[in-house]
Amino acid sequence: MKFLYKKRDRNHIKDYQISIDDIRNAKRILFSIFGRYGDSIIGFAGSLEFINEYPDKEYIFITSPQNYAYMYDKTKNMSNVKIFTLKKDNIFKLFYIYSYLKLNQPDLGFNSFSWSMESEFLITFAKKFSFFKNM
Repeated sequence: MKFLYKKRDRNHIKDYQISIDDIRNAKRILFSIFGRYGDSIIGFAGSLEFINEYPDKEYIFITSPQNYAYMYDKTKNMSNVKIFTLKKDNIFKLFYIYSYLKLNQPDLGFNSFSWSMESEFLITFAKKFSFFKNM
């Protein structure tokens, strides 16, 4: 799995400067949040504020199974949010998510408060993305 992450990052490493106009014009936004539970909660809090600010967009969240319950509870009444869970070693689920992102390419990708390779790998499927570590 690490090979896939590193290979894609090397080939898609261009980190974009995302402007407010990019956010306003986006239709689909991806948030990939992995990491320790506390870090994830901070990332989710920022993402939920983002959704409140721009409720007319479609959102895709990809997170670890242990964070799913928290995120589901916060977004269960939001029809514009789709949540995927991914364990590091589940290659079948990774290819399912990969296929979904290829068919439903997000306009913007963020990995808010998430440092993991999985998170960085997944946001590279968006047309424009910005790594958290570069903010």
